[in-house]
Amino acid sequence: MLSLKHVAQLTYNILQLYMNQRGIDLVVGPISDNDANMLTRAYGDINWEYYITEVGNRDNCFSLCIKFVKSREPFQVESVPAGAALSTYDLNDKSFNIYVLENFVKDTENHPLRRKMLLYTLYTALIFMNMVDGEIVRIHEPVEDKIAYYCSFGFELERCGYVMSCDIQTLIEKVKSRSESLAL
Repeated sequence: MLSLKHVAQLTYNILQLYMNQRGIDLVVGPISDNDANMLTRAYGDINWEYYITEVGNRDNCFSLCIKFVKSREPFQVESVPAGAALSTYDLNDKSFNIYVLENFVKDTENHPLRRKMLLYTLYTALIFMNMVDGEIVRIHEPVEDKIAYYCSFGFELERCGYVMSCDIQTLIEKVKSRSESLAL
């Protein structure tokens, strides 16, 4: 079995290949130290310092940073994240747990990440889960006004009231139908 570090790298590679094949001007990878420094300096609406400390330092953390490609020739990428997410993979219950995600360009009309941060985060979850035979994806402490949107992907609120979950098969079906409707 691959280590979680190798699974993460393969996940980035596969998602980047997806972006490249479709001409989507985004690059994906882990949150770097520079990215983390930017995020913790009140970049965005979320308390990134807390999440980077509490989730980002875990051995089973999967971080996702998405940046805009400013130019293909010569290749130039914006230095600031357009979106970021922090998740973990739990080997015991085969779950991918999304703790935080934020789209920093949600108000930028023609940006390729606009209204797609959750979708690309779910793509990464599915790619990752496929390699480790994962069974469930969870969203921890969902933002109240996004719960209906998360439900449209098959997520349901668990009994505790602060975690939403979706089994892998349901998520595959929902993401697939959503992707087809986007004509990606």
